[in-house]
Amino acid sequence: MTTHQAEVRKFGEEILQPMCPSSECLNNSHLSLCILGIAESEIPIDVDKVMVPLRTDLLRVNSGFSSIVVRKNGKQWWKRVEVQFEDHVVIPTFPHGLSSESYTQYFDEYMSKIALDKFPETRPLWELHIIKYPTRTAAGTLVFKMHHALGDGFSIMGALFSMLKRADNPSLPLTFPSVFSRLEEKNNICKRGLSMVSGCVNTVFDFVSSMMHTAWFGDSQSAIRSGTHSVECLPVHTTRITFSLDDIRHVKSKIGVVGFPTTPSPLSCLLYLIFSIILVVT
Repeated sequence: MTTHQAEVRKFGEEILQPMCPSSECLNNSHLSLCILGIAESEIPIDVDKVMVPLRTDLLRVNSGFSSIVVRKNGKQWWKRVEVQFEDHVVIPTFPHGLSSESYTQYFDEYMSKIALDKFPETRPLWELHIIKYPTRTAAGTLVFKMHHALGDGFSIMGALFSMLKRADNPSLPLTFPSVFSRLEEKNNICKRGLSMVSGCVNTVFDFVSSMMHTAWFGDSQSAIRSGTHSVECLPVHTTRITFSLDDIRHVKSKIGVVGFPTTPSPLSCLLYLIFSIILVVT
């Protein structure tokens, strides 16, 4: 959640924090943008085990998960409330005894439905949907639905990853294999510096050219842009793409990304890329 941290207002007995302008733009009568994060499990999901980190860690990593939206003086504000987790955890019921193919179809239809549902502003803007039925690719599925006003993809990804623990030692946070050794990283400082400069130049160029193209010609149709009018009101189709760590290493070596400190590995940029792909496709 992004707010003006120094500005806290008190209205009567209410202590409120203002939304940042970008969050206000993503939550209004004309636009309400949500993020769907999907995690598939190789084993059946134990709801009790899922609830433990949800109760202990979720509210700690982002105060927006315990805040509702209120409107005063023509602006939107965050108000901290007590979270009733039972209102946010949804366990849908599908017909019993079906095949994984049938459950996959039910899951896709369910995803299409919740993607179009708006959050009630009487409670914090997030939900966790626990799918306990096996699909083609998983024994169980977690669907985390969050409003985009809570933060951008990178900050939300970091918050959710900070809740995860290692399977072999739950007392340790989630880590990923390092791509380079410390010695290799030291020897490549100059190369990484040049890559950062090149990346900044390319980013500025792509941004300017994209804005000019959009202003003069408009966006062309593509696999993720149909050009259909009011496409945001149409059903959502879910597409699955699997990346192995070897694939991620290969892509990283090609584009020369540099890791961010929010994730204990240079793979963080690629994880953000994958997370962004999930957001676009869903």
